[in-house]
Amino acid sequence: MKLTAVIDMGSNSFILLIGEKDNVIEEVVCEVGLKGISSRSKAVELGRKALQNMVQRARDDECSVYVFGTALFREDPDLFYQITVGLNVNSAILTQEEEAMYSYLSVDDSLSCSKMTVVDLGGGSLEVVTSKGFKGFQLGTHILNSLFDLSLPGARDFDKAVTHTKNVLCKSVRKDSFLVGIGGSFVAIAAFFLEKWDLRAVDGFLLRKNHVDTVISTLREMSYEKLRSLKFLPKGREKTLAAGCVVARVLTDLCGEIKISSKGYRYAVLEDITSNGKLTYPWRARGDLNSRPPDPQSSALSS
Repeated sequence: MKLTAVIDMGSNSFILLIGEKDNVIEEVVCEVGLKGISSRSKAVELGRKALQNMVQRARDDECSVYVFGTALFREDPDLFYQITVGLNVNSAILTQEEEAMYSYLSVDDSLSCSKMTVVDLGGGSLEVVTSKGFKGFQLGTHILNSLFDLSLPGARDFDKAVTHTKNVLCKSVRKDSFLVGIGGSFVAIAAFFLEKWDLRAVDGFLLRKNHVDTVISTLREMSYEKLRSLKFLPKGREKTLAAGCVVARVLTDLCGEIKISSKGYRYAVLEDITSNGKLTYPWRARGDLNSRPPDPQSSALSS
C-alpha cells in the first residue's frame, strides 16, 4: 500500500507525519517560528526550505503528499502560497472549524466523550473544542508574546498575562471538563518538567498546577544562554515556553490537570485520507456542531 505524508505547517513548527491506514511510521518536527520572523522574505525563505526538505523526505518513501496550513496562514494566505508554490503537492489552508474538529478527532475519533475538552495551543490561536463544537481565542503563544513581556529570563508580565487569559477563558472552559492538551507548547512544558524530550513519556502525562509553577519558576531564574543550551528542548521553543505556561497555568487552575497528547489534527487527517482517499469531515454528518461566532468581547477569533 502506498504511504501518505501529511505536513502540518504551523506558526511555530512544521511537522511531517508519514503513515498508512491505522499505522504511523514516522514523525519529524522542524521548529521554524514563522510568526516571530519580521522579514517577509526571510519567512518565505526559511518556510520554503523547511517544507522542501519535508516534501523530499516524503518522496524518498514514494508518499502521496498533503500540506496543510493553520491559523497563521488563515491570516496571510499569500504567505502560504509563496511557501508552497511549485512544489507539486496537495495543499490547503484548513478553516478554523476543520483544524479544531480534526484536533478533537485525534483523541476521540468517535465524538462520544461528552466531558472531554481538547485545548489546542498554537502560535496564532488557542482552540477549545468539545464533541459538540469549538471556540477559538487570540491566546496563541506568539499573540501573548506580542501583548505581554514574557521574554526570558524574568517573564515580567507573567502574572498580568495569566489574569488576562483567565478572564477570557473562565466562561468557556467547564471546571468539570476532562482536559486534553494538544500542541508543541504543552509538550514542551511537560518535557521541561521531565527533563527529556521523549514523546512516548510525554504522551498521556498529567500536567498539574504544581508542575507548571515549577517550570515557570525555573524559567524565570534561568539564564537565556543556559535555556538555549538545554539538549532536551528543541531550538526556538524557548521563545514561546513562558507564554505556553501562561495558558497551562490558567487551565490547570480551572480544571486541575491537563492530559498531554503528542498528537494533533494531522493524525486525524492522516487517518481520514488513508481510509477514504480524501477529507470527509465526519463531524458534519451529525449536523449538531456548534460553531457560532464567539462573543467579540471574549477576544475570540471569528469562526
